[in-house]
Amino acid sequence: MNKKLTVTLVIVALALAVWGIRVYKVNVGVAKTYAIKTYHKNDSIPIDYANVRVKQVSEGALQKAGSYKYIPVSVTLQVHNKSTQTLSVIKLIESQLAYGLDVYQTNQGKFDASQLQHLAPNTSTQLTMVFQVKPDDKGKTAKLYFSQDLYPQLIKDNFKMGKRYGIAVQL
Repeated sequence: MNKKLTVTLVIVALALAVWGIRVYKVNVGVAKTYAIKTYHKNDSIPIDYANVRVKQVSEGALQKAGSYKYIPVSVTLQVHNKSTQTLSVIKLIESQLAYGLDVYQTNQGKFDASQLQHLAPNTSTQLTMVFQVKPDDKGKTAKLYFSQDLYPQLIKDNFKMGKRYGIAVQL
């Protein structure tokens, strides 16, 4: 009886050790902290081979579409290609506007999609995105989060240090 108990405990200990090693191997490359670099309106924001600047933010009057009420919030960005190659910065239109836990995305605004896909070297362009925001969020402080597809090199560099990296703009 004592021998069976010892063999059982050894098997259980080995199984736990194998499970622990497996959990360690799965999680060894996972980022352990989050680093969100926060910029402010009119700051020059580096994203790999371009610079982005939030030029203007404005809130419109209350709008109504059926039973849905919203406030149009316009965010105007200027992007400058600082490289010697043509860049695609079309992912800028996937930026998210966040008021705390309320997050908004849009495909509305004034921008030339073909120019954003093929931004020539050393040129700039401007785009305006219009978000439909709940009336409760009017006048509150917002943050604009850029798509991580815009700065993969910064993501990789920070990931090597054990951090998940993001870029936000305090509006």
